[in-house]
Amino acid sequence: MEEEWSNPPRWPQRILKRLCSDRHFEILQGDLFELYEHRLQTKGKRKAKLHFIKDTFDMLRPFALKKQRKQKLNHTDMFKNHIKIGWRNITRYKGHSTINILGLAFGLACCIVIFRYVKDELSYDKFHDKADRIHRIIYSTNDDRTPSNANGSFGPAPAMANDFPEVEAYTRLYMVGRGQKIVMKHNQNNFYEDKFFFADSSFFDVFTFPMLQGNPKTALKTPNSIVITQSTAKRYFGDTNPMGELLEADVESNGQKKQYRVTGIVKDTPSNSHFKFDVLASFSSLDPRLSNAWGGFWQVFSYVVLNSEAKAADLDSDLEKYTEKYMGVDQDWYQLSLQPLLDIHLASNLKAEISANSSYTKIIIFSAVGVLIFLIACINFLTLSTARSSRRAKEVGVRKTFGAHRNQLFGQFMSEALLNGLIATIFALIISHLAFPFINNLTDKDLALVMSNGIVEVIVMAILAVALVTLMAGLYPALFLSAFKPITALRSVA
Repeated sequence: MEEEWSNPPRWPQRILKRLCSDRHFEILQGDLFELYEHRLQTKGKRKAKLHFIKDTFDMLRPFALKKQRKQKLNHTDMFKNHIKIGWRNITRYKGHSTINILGLAFGLACCIVIFRYVKDELSYDKFHDKADRIHRIIYSTNDDRTPSNANGSFGPAPAMANDFPEVEAYTRLYMVGRGQKIVMKHNQNNFYEDKFFFADSSFFDVFTFPMLQGNPKTALKTPNSIVITQSTAKRYFGDTNPMGELLEADVESNGQKKQYRVTGIVKDTPSNSHFKFDVLASFSSLDPRLSNAWGGFWQVFSYVVLNSEAKAADLDSDLEKYTEKYMGVDQDWYQLSLQPLLDIHLASNLKAEISANSSYTKIIIFSAVGVLIFLIACINFLTLSTARSSRRAKEVGVRKTFGAHRNQLFGQFMSEALLNGLIATIFALIISHLAFPFINNLTDKDLALVMSNGIVEVIVMAILAVALVTLMAGLYPALFLSAFKPITALRSVA
């Protein structure tokens, strides 16, 4: 008999084992084998096998089957479904969605413009390689020796380089006039120039302005040599190579015209520089008697580079009696001190600045306005979304009636907020991109959506904007709407 029991077909047994629970399989298999043994003795082997197959499928009753495991939730599919429903709601309520999204978009666009402006203000003069070691010599006309003037005389900078080993290099800028336009003549063409400076030959040792043509070490070394910016070269000479060309001008306003030879071309001055030039002429072109003159206030701005171990505060104490050494008398009202280059634009309010400076107060105000605009945009979105709660109440009630959990509804509404935030951010980037040319005309800056850091910064900024909008504008409506009770929600729209 043991031998016959091994003969029942095996494939029905495999199906039975796969579909039945373990405890039911052993009982059912035993019953099938007993029936098979009885039929094998009474009806023969062939019929016994056929009945065995039929009896096996008859045993597949619900009570004996394995309980089906719950299908693992596919979060990706659910998220796609949420986004699809969110898009349907946007297209269904076009008027409401347009107001909501455009309100967010304009708010974000204002924040992007303010962010760019504030970042530009904080970046002034940081592009120089030695920015943290460059200091400007400033002057005092007050009895208490507090600094009052950004401009001064010709002599202090070379004297400090000679007397103080802490000073690695110096350079001076002599501004021609203040707002006065100089006539520059090339052949028969006249050009008006209002950003004309004389500079020491060491200018490019102190400041970092990339030179496109010419040698920065020698470009300003010989008398009557000039360096011009790229845009100035284009304006004066068109597509002709300007190197070696002559420009004629009465720069010193003494009735004597001089010819200046172009010895270098530099990139245009960045907008985040506290001084901007179009033409630099060699300091040696000036009257030699000016080079070491002490006293008085000329349109001269002097800069020194300290070595890495020097401290400006230590030099300031040594400068207290410095004017007495060179001017012969103790001039309490005419004192020198050093001002860090990086403090000039936001922390300097002296007389005769090369150009108008800003302040940290303005930066704080602009930043606060940006944050306020962002909050108002988010609150507006939140208010409008919550106002639609009566329209969404029936939807929430029906979903909960069919078994939707609160966390699923929460995910739905947060996904909709994410979609709205994404669309609003895209529009905000477009609006800000179109707005920057007008902003630049008003502020005399060179701001753009994509700056020197490239597209990566814009992508990061967009991701942060979407995340903040989703959290701040979508969190409360999602919690509010997902908390509706089915009966209350359905009654409210009955």
